[in-house]
Amino acid sequence: MKKVKADLGYAFSKFLVSLPHRVWRMEVGFVKVLVATVGTTSDPIIESIEKNDVDLIYLVYGRSFPGQHPSPLDVAKVVRDRARELRRNTMEREVPDPEDVKSCVDVFKEIIKDLAGKDVSEVIVNFTGGTKTMSAAAFHVFASKAPSKVVFEYVGGVVRDEAGRVKGNMVIRRDYRTAVEELADEVVKHLEGYEFFLAFKISEGLPDTYNYRFLKSASKAFWLWDSFEYEEAMKVINEIGDGAEAFVSQQVFGKVPENVVRLRRIGNRLVRAMRGLRKCQGEGAKFREGDGHLVPLEFLANAERRLKMGEYAEAVLRAYRAVEAAVQLRLLENNVNPWSVNWQQIPDHQEILKQLGYSESPPEHLTLWNGLQLLSLISPIRQLEEVKDNLQFISNLRNNSKLEHGYAGVDEENAEKSIKKAMEIMRVLLGDERAQEIEKVRIFA
Repeated sequence: MKKVKADLGYAFSKFLVSLPHRVWRMEVGFVKVLVATVGTTSDPIIESIEKNDVDLIYLVYGRSFPGQHPSPLDVAKVVRDRARELRRNTMEREVPDPEDVKSCVDVFKEIIKDLAGKDVSEVIVNFTGGTKTMSAAAFHVFASKAPSKVVFEYVGGVVRDEAGRVKGNMVIRRDYRTAVEELADEVVKHLEGYEFFLAFKISEGLPDTYNYRFLKSASKAFWLWDSFEYEEAMKVINEIGDGAEAFVSQQVFGKVPENVVRLRRIGNRLVRAMRGLRKCQGEGAKFREGDGHLVPLEFLANAERRLKMGEYAEAVLRAYRAVEAAVQLRLLENNVNPWSVNWQQIPDHQEILKQLGYSESPPEHLTLWNGLQLLSLISPIRQLEEVKDNLQFISNLRNNSKLEHGYAGVDEENAEKSIKKAMEIMRVLLGDERAQEIEKVRIFA
């Protein structure tokens, strides 16, 4: 049933992406907005409405001056009627005093508040009409507070009537990056640089719109994943997976959407394997999951991320843990529980214990080294001496580091060697075919 639901969700996301863009936006809840300041001519605003594929239009006009003709209110009605012909939704806002800065700013701030409750993908601000004060206020408010991409637009033309109003016109657009967009770019940059916790904390400052909710959730998921909290991470990934498919097609948020998709495809398999391993450790259960190899591979991918971040000692510790996890898995696959060894069930266990040096009081729990030795006796390992040499290199670095038993530092060269040697061990213990699946758990690679 879960697979059917996942397949349906994936198919639905593909269907949405195939729809015409305006219909697709409406289906997923996106809103593209036009905010236009209205003066004494309707042509430039109607031109903007006809050329811009928007879902919602705010017409902002000032209270009429004595003797002003036509009044901005009358112009707004003309624009509204044309918008309705085009089946566009309109809302009107009056500025009590169009020459007063505070009065203008307050109206545009109210529009920002209104938009905060909608999933806005883009705001086009057309400041052609109205007073200069209204135009300045519109620019100021939307440049500093808009929760989405903002395009500032001015419509001008060489053909004008006797009052100087534009008749034949042209459209000039200027993209303007908002502070929110800059913040989102910072989040993406930190995610692509493996600084997941920092990205997560910064993302908390993003507005609660559809696009940015996705980025905030993705940041949280990658931080949880990188912290070995795979189940919690996948709860988030599964919630935003369909949206990620759509964002990949839109090419927004850098590599974030494609890596959400990557984890969605492999993460649930890894979570099931982790659950199986926990049952083996806590309940002495048999290991029956076919994807157990993903766990040591992800541990090693985690070590690679530490290396790229310059955390060399941490990289070595994780490489060591990855090898240990691979040995534990291979023991389980040979019906030996490394956390609760039943020696009586191992064929020729007396002889094996002698070779391990345990003639009396055999251990109930296996360390990495005696686990590897036992594994080599019950399931011969090709290139065993090479595996031991590689493990000894990693083990020495780990044990002598400040994070374990010594005070030595770990440099980049040795950390990189540790990871390469751990990968060589993976190929021997897991087999080349399974070891190659590390590509599936590498994120932002």
